[in-house]
Amino acid sequence: MNDQAQLFDMRVVGTDRDHALARYTDPATSHTADAHLRQREGPASTIRKGTHRHRALECFIERGLLIAEDVKILTGVDGIWKRVSDLKNMGFIAATGRTRISREGRDSELYEVTEQGIRAYAMLGHT
Repeated sequence: MNDQAQLFDMRVVGTDRDHALARYTDPATSHTADAHLRQREGPASTIRKGTHRHRALECFIERGLLIAEDVKILTGVDGIWKRVSDLKNMGFIAATGRTRISREGRDSELYEVTEQGIRAYAMLGHT
C-alpha cells in the first residue's frame, strides 16, 4: 500500500466495529484510548451505571427532545456525541424526523428516548 493509500485507510481495529475508535493507521495512543473506552463503557450493546452512555441517556430521560450538542452542554463532556450515537444504535433513543439548529448554525437531528431506553434506564436502578 502506498503512502497516500495508507493515509485514507479507515479500517478499524478490533472485532466490535460499531464501537472501535482507532484505525489501523492511528498511533499507539489512539489504540490505548480505544481499549480504555471499551473497558469503561463495555460492549457496544450494553449500558452501565456511571458511564458516559448512562449520563447521555439520563439527559434524554430528564429533558426529552435533544440534539447531541445539548447532551454535550448538559454533561460538559466534549466527546459525548459518540455516546449519543451509541444510544441511537442500541435503540435507546430514536430520531424524531425533525431537526433543530445547533449553536454552529447546522441542522442537527432531534432525538427522543424510546421505550427500550426507558426500560434500560430503569434497569440501572432508576424509577
